[in-house]
Amino acid sequence: MKIKINKFKRIQGLTIAVPAEITGGNGIGKTTILEAIAFCLTGKDLTGKEMAQVYDNRQDLHDAIADVSFFDNYGNEFRRKVQPTFETSRNGEERLKILRSTKCTKNKIDTNDFGAEFQDFFRFGTDYFFNQKEGDQRTIFIDLMKSLLPTFDVQEAQLKLKSLKKSQLDTVIEIKNIRAMVKELKNEESIAIPDSLQESEEEYQTLILSSLNNQALTAKINSENNSLIDAHRISKSHLEALLEGKEGALRRYQSEMKDVERRLGSVKDEALTMLAVDDLSELYEKAGAIREQLDGLRYFDDVREFGKLSATKNAIVTQNIEKIKALLNGEGDDTDVSDVCSACGVASPEARQKSLGIKIEAIKQENRDLLTIDMRASNNAYLTVKDDLERIAKNLNKAEAENVSILKDNEQKARSFKIDKTNRTESATKDIRENSAKIEVLTDEIAVIKVRISDLKEPILKSLPTELTISGELKIAHDKFSEMRDKNIGIAAINQNNQRTKTAKEVAIREYQSFLADLDIKVVKLQTEISAYFSNLGAIVAKEFEGKIEIGVQLLDYVITKDEYKDCFKITANGKIFPSECNGALANNVKLQVLRTLQRLKNYTGLTIIDNAEANTTQPLDGEGMALVAARATTDSDLSIKTI
Repeated sequence: MKIKINKFKRIQGLTIAVPAEITGGNGIGKTTILEAIAFCLTGKDLTGKEMAQVYDNRQDLHDAIADVSFFDNYGNEFRRKVQPTFETSRNGEERLKILRSTKCTKNKIDTNDFGAEFQDFFRFGTDYFFNQKEGDQRTIFIDLMKSLLPTFDVQEAQLKLKSLKKSQLDTVIEIKNIRAMVKELKNEESIAIPDSLQESEEEYQTLILSSLNNQALTAKINSENNSLIDAHRISKSHLEALLEGKEGALRRYQSEMKDVERRLGSVKDEALTMLAVDDLSELYEKAGAIREQLDGLRYFDDVREFGKLSATKNAIVTQNIEKIKALLNGEGDDTDVSDVCSACGVASPEARQKSLGIKIEAIKQENRDLLTIDMRASNNAYLTVKDDLERIAKNLNKAEAENVSILKDNEQKARSFKIDKTNRTESATKDIRENSAKIEVLTDEIAVIKVRISDLKEPILKSLPTELTISGELKIAHDKFSEMRDKNIGIAAINQNNQRTKTAKEVAIREYQSFLADLDIKVVKLQTEISAYFSNLGAIVAKEFEGKIEIGVQLLDYVITKDEYKDCFKITANGKIFPSECNGALANNVKLQVLRTLQRLKNYTGLTIIDNAEANTTQPLDGEGMALVAARATTDSDLSIKTI
């Protein structure tokens, strides 16, 4: 595992084998090396935020670059490279396009970003854990310890305990409120009614009874009169409803008649749209012109036959024929003709004749080659025109077939359109006849119903009997008696309701008391479960964090006065509270030992970086076997990198 800083700020060409300790004075690049590692793995700074600076500010942007590689234990190379990019405008001016153009590669293959592979780096590969608040440290710690502790949700249990205690308090308050309400309930004394008032009431009731008999006769007559009125109203309503239904049906048929008449007019006005056939005259003319062109051409299989007709069209061939004639007549250029035999070296007329024949044959061969080229060109022209004619003929045949098909389809559409139009015309005509007949019937029925309604007579009603009268004095006595009687009824109802309420509230108190007893049992049980859950925490922490330094973690306190659990996270090292009572290498070695255990619980095997580490001569930094790169300030003026 190693880091290669090709270039980052003011550092370049530096390779660091991991684990390593970087020492030296201030301002010589220790922290910059750690920043380069964080930049390569995540593109972020040491705090996990966007890098404020990745270039050396002293450089021109054209030379600025940040380029760092990380090689893991498996031979994989992760490389992140950032540099500015520029563009040139139309008028030739160069301007900055992107300040930080990022390129990420894994094993020299471009990737969008490999930061996801190092997502645990800041949380478990730096001193991030020790810079958090106690609550956040506890959350990280307990999440990692869950697999080692018994299955039990402490947070949920504490919330449940708080809810139970609130229920206890609410129940006690409810019992007190019920008892206070029952105590406020009081019964009332009933009112005594005088005898004279009782006698007046009896006389009043006697008159009322006589009046009731009179009222019964009145009710009977009213009932009979109402029956007559109802019968008349029902008959009239029935006829009016029947009339309304008939008139509605008439309107519907009249509306349908208009729709059918419009439909019939639309059918009669409907015309058939026929498809037009294509005009092929242009294709015919084009085919004729190509055919005439083809008639003026010829395809040759023999170059001699071609030469008989076309030799004079080639100027070079014509010149060569004249040369051959001149040579045969002894008048041509015979500089290449020799009378010396090439085999024996003896001059003779036969040798000259043979040399002359060779030269003439060479000229003839040149003519054959030239004519072959011309014949191929002539044949190609013939074949091209022939292909054009065949293509035009094919298109013409296809267009003629399509026109025949269109004419056939038009004929079929015309027959179908005529039949469909006739059928729809007959259907609409039939509907008009049927609707006309229905409208005529409904018109007659409506006239009959209107006559029946006009013939209905109002019923003759019976007269009602004379009403009995009661004196004003007797009515006053009755009202006073009724008032006193109603008050006594209300008092009795209140007293009865008070008794029912007391009984119901006593039952509710007993139920709340039983519920309160159940809550007490649950609270004690939950407190016991929470206490038992953390009873083995000390032993588990001592075992998991075992090392050269005795590490202890206090995870929570039980506050008896408030009867509640309170989160608390405290680390101790060899009995000293970390970090307030630890300093120098001890504080950093505590960090490294704790961090090593957290990494093991998380299964984190990546890089670990520690900045501003301190050490003394008696207790050096202990890397705890981690892939550690630590920076430690010294008085040295030079940067030093060594293996831990």
